[in-house]
Order: sequence, then structure tokens, then C-alpha cells
Amino acid sequence: MLEATCRLLSDHDEVSPEEVIAELGAGTDSNHVKRALAQLYREGYIAGQDIEQVDWPISITATEKGSRAAAGWPKPGAGGGDHLDLLLRLLDEKIGAAETPPEEKTRLQRARDSLADATRDIIVGVLSNFIAKHTGASD
Repeated sequence: MLEATCRLLSDHDEVSPEEVIAELGAGTDSNHVKRALAQLYREGYIAGQDIEQVDWPISITATEKGSRAAAGWPKPGAGGGDHLDLLLRLLDEKIGAAETPPEEKTRLQRARDSLADATRDIIVGVLSNFIAKHTGASD
């Protein structure tokens, strides 16, 4: 449900519950979708305009929380360490590869050493911000 909503919101500033239902395809239970949208709205995964007569927003907009969850990216301050570990492993592989020229190995080793020496929290924060920026998760 959240993924379908965020897919629509990647092309539009706001969408309606009916557009989400259409995105989910034929046979979708509209009452189930509206209840789920109400829950996503209450928990901050989507935002929008609501009215007293219904529990779900009548006009849905994106939130960072929902965009991050739908994209599968970690919350700020969580999981970025995995990305740092992956980056360090990839650098190690490139440094150790026979086809990597010696001058490139030297540059890569300096970069790897700098990353490894930097405070882990700083790198995790930088990677989290980079990921959010380049995936649109912070829009």
C-alpha cells in the first residue's frame, strides 16, 4: 500500500485515495485501502488533507518517513553502518584486484584509510544524507 502510494507521489505532489486504489489494480477492496491509508496517516507515513467525516486523508502527500520506508532505506542514524562496511569492502576488493593500476591502488588505499580513520558516526550520517538526497527519500 505504502509503496503504491509513494510510486504515485513520485510523479505528483498529491494523490487521492481513489488513485491509490487504481494503482493497486482491479479487485482491490476500496474499504481496506481507505482503512490502511488512515493507519498510514495516523502513523506519519503519509500526510495530507483530512476531513472530519472520514478517517483517511482525502488528499495524500508524501512524508520523509513514508518515502524512506517505501524505498527500503534505513532511518537516519540506523543502518548506515552497513553502507560504510560495504564501501570499505568494495574499496578493499578494488585495491586487491590485479587489474587495478598501482597509482589507482595508492589513491584508493589513502581514501580507504581516511574513511576507516574517520568517526563512524560522521560517515554514517554522510552516507545516510547522500542516500536520501539521491533517492528522493528526503523530498
